[in-house]
Amino acid sequence: MSTTKPTTFEFPKEMVLRQRSTPIGEMLFNHLFKGANKHDPKKPKFSTVLLFSKSDEKAMALAQEIRNLIKQATDYVQKKLGPQYDAEGNVVAIKPANPPVRVWLEKQPDGTKVPTDKLAFSFSQPAEKTVDGKRVAAKLDVRDRSGTKQWPSSVEVGNGSRGRVFFMARPFYVPAQGVGVTLGIDAVQVAEARSRVVEMDAIDDGTDPVEPMQGVPDAPFSDGPKPDAAGGAPTSGGAF
Repeated sequence: MSTTKPTTFEFPKEMVLRQRSTPIGEMLFNHLFKGANKHDPKKPKFSTVLLFSKSDEKAMALAQEIRNLIKQATDYVQKKLGPQYDAEGNVVAIKPANPPVRVWLEKQPDGTKVPTDKLAFSFSQPAEKTVDGKRVAAKLDVRDRSGTKQWPSSVEVGNGSRGRVFFMARPFYVPAQGVGVTLGIDAVQVAEARSRVVEMDAIDDGTDPVEPMQGVPDAPFSDGPKPDAAGGAPTSGGAF
């Protein structure tokens, strides 16, 4: 009878989704040039949230692919760990972590939040990396619309900007958080810089969507796709 769960868990390499990119969507809560992490300031993160309408077929296909990966990861963990029991001997299911793709909720004047027809994708990446045993600042690859030039850090990419993210999706299992998937940023392409006020608690249960969950392992830096001169990058389903 198993009552304990391992603190670390390795998934097969083939379960990592690489070389993915989103369509152009609305960007929110952007930390692209300086990392932030209010839960653990010693581990800053680059991050952004992209909003897409549920009528966007490409975004919906990506969302389904991520949901499928979460299910595969959950089944894998369940098979590896076997039945899990609580202190009273009752069988308990493997806990699901907060998903990186969630329904966008619109906050009303009375404080209630109403589901919309939009999905929010949350992406993050460590703002530091280890070089020769030392932690040093990392730089996120942020391009302009052409995909050939770096976006100047002096030009704000505020809420309401338009852009796409090139990313990898990696499953994780942390007993306190459950099974989930992190969306690690390979590069960001800014199509248009804007700025608007957005309620910070407008996703799902009111938690800040930018900050990573405690205990979730960082997605490693990868050699994923980068924007090309035409502003697109190949995906598993072809070029956007």
